Amino acid sequence: MLDRGEVVLNQATNAVAVASIISAAWIPTLKEASEIAGYLMPILGVIWLLVQIVRATVGAVLGRRKGKAE
Repeated sequence: MLDRGEVVLNQATNAVAVASIISAAWIPTLKEASEIAGYLMPILGVIWLLVQIVRATVGAVLGRRKGKAE
């Protein structure tokens, strides 16, 4: 009879073995996703930076207006 530790080890080993066998099927998909991410991340980074700049600028302008109104 196997104890709990051996059962967990066998299940983990089986999962890794199955993943390694079928990895050939999803490697092209991973490469494609990586390539797409490589193109999109700089664009998304610039967009996020612009959002942060606009947010900080608007916050500063509204903060100054509140100070003048009081």
